[in-house]
Amino acid sequence: MKSIFGKILVYLGGAVLLAVLTIGVVTTSFVSKTGAADEKLIMQDDSQKTVYQISNYFTGYINMRQQMARDKNVVQLLSGDLPAETYQQAPNYAAVYGTLQATAAEDTENILTAYVVKNNVAGTPDFAFDNGEWLSDASFNLDQKGYWFKNQAQADKGFIICEPYV
Repeated sequence: MKSIFGKILVYLGGAVLLAVLTIGVVTTSFVSKTGAADEKLIMQDDSQKTVYQISNYFTGYINMRQQMARDKNVVQLLSGDLPAETYQQAPNYAAVYGTLQATAAEDTENILTAYVVKNNVAGTPDFAFDNGEWLSDASFNLDQKGYWFKNQAQADKGFIICEPYV
């Protein structure tokens, strides 16, 4: 490398290589810091969104259940003295059945069935039926089901998580 042109190329090439390495290091450190911060922010946003969606779903579910429990037709049907064999002849049966069907149709992805139960003091229901064709028989006992409150602590909590969700 005796020529001046060769020396200029070596120095220029070295300077360019040094500049590229410096830019690479600076860019990598900036991107990793920014990427990590953005990733953390995105995860927080996703987490908050998920909590909001779950909370919103359960609030809607509780409201829907409370509306069903306060529906005058449901209250009249369940507070009447009809035996299980004649419940379909009650004047408000069609309205209650329609309410159950509409409730289940509102969220077919999560609600498999909607039902009502007339539970007497002894704990054995007079009858229970759903939005399909199910009608309880004499052996049905709501107090023995895993999705029913067994004590006041469960009732105070407001919900029970049972099969198939555990």
